[in-house]
Amino acid sequence: MVQYRTKKASFPKCPITGQRLAGIKALRPSEYSNKRMSKRQKSVNRIYGGCLSHGVVRERIVRAFLLEEQKIVKKVRPGLAGTKQRRAPERESAACRFQRSQRSVSCAVSRGQLCG
Repeated sequence: MVQYRTKKASFPKCPITGQRLAGIKALRPSEYSNKRMSKRQKSVNRIYGGCLSHGVVRERIVRAFLLEEQKIVKKVRPGLAGTKQRRAPERESAACRFQRSQRSVSCAVSRGQLCG
């Protein structure tokens, strides 16, 4: 009489993170059939249950929520969404303009451009 040992079953893993899926038994592929195991035993009672790990599902939910919030902010404040508000440049005073013009003239004189 010959007795064969079956291969050791591996746990189902999340395709994104590679983590073991909690709440699902480690079985050989043929044992996951509908005849041997009901649907309730093959999944977890949440969205993407039995397919993705809890961390990935949570990240997707948070990302979707933040995108919706960002859309609402864009509607309420079209100028501020995602970019910094730039201040309008202030007018330069007459004294500042005069000093700047004097500096440019003195630089031109030192280079010999205005000397005739």
